[in-house]
Amino acid sequence: MKLEPITLEGQHVRLEPLTTAHLAGLIAAGRDRAIFRWMPVPIRTDDDIAAMLETALADQAAGTAVPFATIERATGRVVGSSRFMAIDTAHRRVEIGWTWIAPAWQRTAVNSEAKRLMLQHAFETWGCNRVEFKTDSLNVRSRAALTRLGAVEEGTFRNHMVVEGGARLRHSVYFSITPDEWPAINAKLAERLQPGRQPDISARKKSLLHHIGGRILLYGALAGLIFYIQPAARCVLNPLREANLLAPCLAAGNILILPASSRAYALVQAAYVYKATGQNEAAITTSERAFALDPAMEGGSFQIMEFLLATGQANVERRDYAAAERYFTRALAYQPAHVMARIRRAEIYRALENQQAAADDYTAVIVDLDKAIAKDAGNGLAYRFRGLVKGRLGDVRGALLDIEEAILRGTPQAAADKVMLLKQLAP
Repeated sequence: MKLEPITLEGQHVRLEPLTTAHLAGLIAAGRDRAIFRWMPVPIRTDDDIAAMLETALADQAAGTAVPFATIERATGRVVGSSRFMAIDTAHRRVEIGWTWIAPAWQRTAVNSEAKRLMLQHAFETWGCNRVEFKTDSLNVRSRAALTRLGAVEEGTFRNHMVVEGGARLRHSVYFSITPDEWPAINAKLAERLQPGRQPDISARKKSLLHHIGGRILLYGALAGLIFYIQPAARCVLNPLREANLLAPCLAAGNILILPASSRAYALVQAAYVYKATGQNEAAITTSERAFALDPAMEGGSFQIMEFLLATGQANVERRDYAAAERYFTRALAYQPAHVMARIRRAEIYRALENQQAAADDYTAVIVDLDKAIAKDAGNGLAYRFRGLVKGRLGDVRGALLDIEEAILRGTPQAAADKVMLLKQLAP
């Protein structure tokens, strides 16, 4: 396996070696931050995208990754990125990950051909024994896409990653493809790329808008039935999603007398569409309706928290601190011990110069982190966050002790936190 920057080119897409020259294109393609929602690290700003690029290039320099910029050949436009990673030359295995593509190119020939080019290189050039993928257990769409591709679901790594700034333990579902499975998958991808199989997305939208018209209720009913009768058939709703019609369709579908779990799932999908189209309040209220219908729904309260925190942070970036405080307060109503929600609200109170409210929130965070550390003394993230909060309260020496504990436990960023705190102590 020769690991070096390579260009993979097809009829619709070109995968170029990722460089810093692609940054502006990546930022433009990633304007809809919803496409990053399942990434292991938060990607909410242009700087986050720049950091993602820098990490990819650092991994490439270390010989552990081969990253690409995904380029639409017809326009030369950057539409996403992907990479080979977790490369094991001794056992000839590789992971395809950190894959994202702008919404307009999802489920198109560009996306299908990019997958095919990477798999083709892995099996036919590198001679891999295994290509693997992993995804968040809550990422239903990604899991369905990998199943459609023909990858085999192997199992779940429980408590695999700490995500959302330490607020959630992610379970990762692993999939793989082996050489004996590759010919059939290659043929399937080749069939998808046949002319007429994947029409231009703008043409699909126009066609849908012409034919759906006043039949929203009918499509809503069909959507409800599809979710109830055959989960595998959900993919037929993707054209509605692309035409921004899925949310009202699914909402209308709830007039049907269906099991609560089916109606809740439909509302979850509608909420994600609202979020992707910038209708944050509609996303939150729709997900709250779903959670009320089925409190046991997998990821239900997490989804509401995600929407509330993202919307709160968006208001912070707009400097609308009063609105941000309301969203973080609503989040804490769902999960009172959510460390990041309380820290963010405390930061808002500081910005609003309400020092007492900020101190109260910081103190509550320390109490929650004390409990977390008492339960698991190896929890480096809890030490790190407790240290940072102590620093906010002016206890810099106490903060340093906690940060040292976090460093001993190998916690990312703790060393940088120590440098920052030492600067505060410097005369």
